[in-house]
Amino acid sequence: MLDYSDFKIWLDKNDCLNKNFSLMQEVVTEYLLRKFEDPWEHCDWPSVICRELPTVISRCDEITYNEPGVPEAYIILHFLDRYHRFQLIFLDMLENGLFPIRETIDVMDIGTGPGPSLFALSDMILLINLYLGEKGKEKGILFVNLDYAEQSDGFRDFMHHVAELLLSKGHKTFVPFHHGTYHDAATFQSGEKKLIYVDAWKVMASPDEEDYFRVVPKYVPYKRAFNMVIYSNFLTNINVVDLFQEQLKKTMFYMRNRGVLVIVGGNPADEKYFATYKRIDQVLCSQRYANKQYGGWYKQKAKTKMMSYSADSEYNKAILNFFKQMFGKIPKEEWNKIDEKTKTQLERFLKGTKDTSWYVSIYERYSFLRRYRKKDSDNSNKKEDPT
Repeated sequence: MLDYSDFKIWLDKNDCLNKNFSLMQEVVTEYLLRKFEDPWEHCDWPSVICRELPTVISRCDEITYNEPGVPEAYIILHFLDRYHRFQLIFLDMLENGLFPIRETIDVMDIGTGPGPSLFALSDMILLINLYLGEKGKEKGILFVNLDYAEQSDGFRDFMHHVAELLLSKGHKTFVPFHHGTYHDAATFQSGEKKLIYVDAWKVMASPDEEDYFRVVPKYVPYKRAFNMVIYSNFLTNINVVDLFQEQLKKTMFYMRNRGVLVIVGGNPADEKYFATYKRIDQVLCSQRYANKQYGGWYKQKAKTKMMSYSADSEYNKAILNFFKQMFGKIPKEEWNKIDEKTKTQLERFLKGTKDTSWYVSIYERYSFLRRYRKKDSDNSNKKEDPT
C-alpha cells in the first residue's frame, strides 16, 4: 500500500512534478518548432495554425481535428494545461485511494486528443515505481498497458513523435508510439475479444530448411477489461452521452474490481454540464452489476469535485511563456485577419490572469466471485440401499 503522505513529501523534495512538466514543455516545443521550420513540410504552418485558431476556440466540440493546422492549434492552446490538470487529478486519486496500483494495469482513454492524460499517467506510474523502489517497500506496477481511441491522425502523429522524443532524451514512457487500437471511439466496447500478438515456436517442414526452429508471430483472442477508463472533455452534452450510453454501461460492467471510470469536464454550474452529468448518473444506474459468476456494484461518485490551479503558479507562468513563444511565430498579417471576438479570447489565454478550474467525477467498481455450495447431485440421485 502506498503511503501517500510520504510519497507527497518525496515528490516535493525532488521537485518531480515540475521536472516532468518542464520536460513535457520542452518536448512539445521541439515538436512544434520542427514542424514550423522543416523545409520539407511545404507549408507555412504558423499561418495555417493561426487561421484555425477561431475554429478551435469556438467549435471545439464539433470538429474532427483532421484538417491541417487544427490539431496543432489545439495542442498550443490546451496540451500543457491538460497535462498539468491530470498531474493533479492522479495525485488526488492517490491521496483518496482511487489510483489502481496493481502488478498489471490496463487503461483506456476515450477521445484522448493529443494524449495529455496518458502522458501524465505514464509519468505518475514511473514516479510511483521509482518511489517504491527507493523505499524498498513493494514491487510496484510491473506491466502497464495504455490504449486509446482517437480519430485524428494529427493527434496520433503528435503522440507518436512526442513518445519518440521523450525516449530520445532518456525518459521512459508507456504511451504507445505504435498508435492506439481504436480510430473511432464508437467501435470500442469493454468485454470484447481482442487479438494480441504473442511469440510462438514453429517447426519448419524439414530440418534441412534454414531457421528450422524460429519464433513467428501468433495472434490469440483475449477478453478486455480495464483498471481505469478515462473520458476527458469527451462527454460534453446529453446527445453525446446518449450516443455512447451502451459503451458506458459495458465499460462500467466489465471494469475490474476497484477499477475506476474517470470523467473530466466543465463546471456543473453550467446548465449544459449539469444536465450531462445527471444523464451519466442515470445511464450508469440503469443496469445491474452482477451475473451468475460475479456479484458487484459501483460506488456512485466516489470522488466528485471541482479542481483548480492558481494563475500565480509556476505552471501557469510556464504555460504563458509557451504561448508567447508559439504565438510569436505567427505572422502579423495573419494575426490581423482574426476576428475581434477570437482575439479577445486569445488575449485572455495570453494574460492568464484567472485560476484554471475543472470538474472531476470518479466512479469506482466493486466485484467479487460468487461462492456456490456444491450440490451433492450423486446423493440426490441415489436410491435408498435396501440392505
